Formats: sequence, C-alpha cells, structure tokens
Amino acid sequence: MLLDKVYADCSELPIFNFFKIIDENDYKYLFKENIDKVYIDDFLNQKLHAHFKKILAEYNGLTKNDKLIKEYQAKFHIDFLEFRYNITNKCISLYMQTNSFEVVLLLKELGWQINSAKDVISQVLVIKKRLLGIKNQIKIAKSNFVNKYGNKKSKTETSTDVEKMCISLEVGIPLSYKINIYEDSIKRFIHYSSILERKNTKQNG
Repeated sequence: MLLDKVYADCSELPIFNFFKIIDENDYKYLFKENIDKVYIDDFLNQKLHAHFKKILAEYNGLTKNDKLIKEYQAKFHIDFLEFRYNITNKCISLYMQTNSFEVVLLLKELGWQINSAKDVISQVLVIKKRLLGIKNQIKIAKSNFVNKYGNKKSKTETSTDVEKMCISLEVGIPLSYKINIYEDSIKRFIHYSSILERKNTKQNG
C-alpha cells in the first residue's frame, strides 16, 4: 500500500524532506527510501499531493503559520489546474485514437460532464475548447503567485536555509546535540522553534 511507503505525518517526516516539498513541490521526498528510484505519474502525484495536504494541515495546527498555508494553497491550485489540463489533453488524444469508453470514464473523473447517450465526440471537442480557458487560468495563477511570493528558491538555497535555521535553534535554546535535518522530524523542529520563541519573548518582555 502507498501509505506504507511514505511518511505518515509530522512526527515521521524529516525536516529536510518537509522543506524540500514546500520549496520544490517534489513529492518523492514523502517516500521513506529509494526516492531516486521513485516514478511518480500524474495520478500518483495527486494522491501524494492530497496526503501532503493533510501533513500540512497538521503543521498549520502546530504552528499557526497561516502565511505558509496560503502560499501552499496557491501552489495547490496551480498544480490542480495543470494536472487537469495535462490529463484532459492526454485523454482527448487517446479517445480520438481509440473511442475507448474507459477514457470517457476518466474524463468524468476529472470533472467533465459527458452524456454517454449522446454523441461523445462532439462533447469531447467542446471540452478541448474549454481547455483554452484552463490554460489562461494557469498563466494568471502563476503570474499572481510570482507577484505575491516570488520565484521558488534553488535547491542549494533550500538546503542552506534549513541548516541555518537549525543552527539558530541549537545556539539559541541552546541544545546539547546537533539537529539532524535528515532524521529529526518536522514536529521536533516545530517543538524547538516554540521553545526558542518562548525564550526570546521572555527575555524581551
């Protein structure tokens, strides 16, 4: 089963993996091992997306970080539009070649309304025209995202930033051991961040 192969929640997901998913939108970091050998197709990507959304909801409950949640929701919206656009395009091409009823069912699963009792081809062609609208929505959503949140960080920046945050926690609390970003969970990171925040509030108060 899928959930046996991925990290279940904030108690399991390592710090490094969490921020990699946030910054790069790459769900291979949800897998516990052999991530370089993981193949993620569009449908698996959506399942992993839904799973990480639950983890993010848990993270939000622990941190009350509304800004991060809003940013990720904006990413989620773009991902959904791109997924629907790409898969619908593939389904339309496949249906034109095969007239397969299974493809019609896939289109229905994607939220397109098709009456199988009527001429399916004409309905598929209408859907194809509607894809232009989705393509425009994607462009607008991406433009709004960049204007509000900026471009995504590079892989090097992401790793360095996480390490710097952990060093700040180690020195600021202080901790008697070094945080392992590849093994320590994001929940532990949140706990340490909370300790440092309380300490700073007390000192400044």
